[in-house]
Amino acid sequence: MTQQFEEIKNAFQDNCGECKLIDQKIAIIVEFKNEEDAEWFENNIIYPEGNMEKSPLKHVMKVSEESKKFAEPFYGRTYTFEVKNKDELIHKLNER
Repeated sequence: MTQQFEEIKNAFQDNCGECKLIDQKIAIIVEFKNEEDAEWFENNIIYPEGNMEKSPLKHVMKVSEESKKFAEPFYGRTYTFEVKNKDELIHKLNER
């Protein structure tokens, strides 16, 4: 998963401004500093065409503000997910 994670991390960093990715072995966490980047991610990656079934991700969870109180400081909006289709995810990020 390390090479796959590095490819995904590079695509996020090249296309989404300031964000932080954490490899959790079974899931990836992405934290967006910029609200606009988080909105774009939610509308184009998680819910493309308003349909989560078309997403290259699975088991997506938005981390709530309440949950953040018990963890280290986050940038801003935070999501955890598993990758269903790495190539599609990278392609969508590069289209931005």
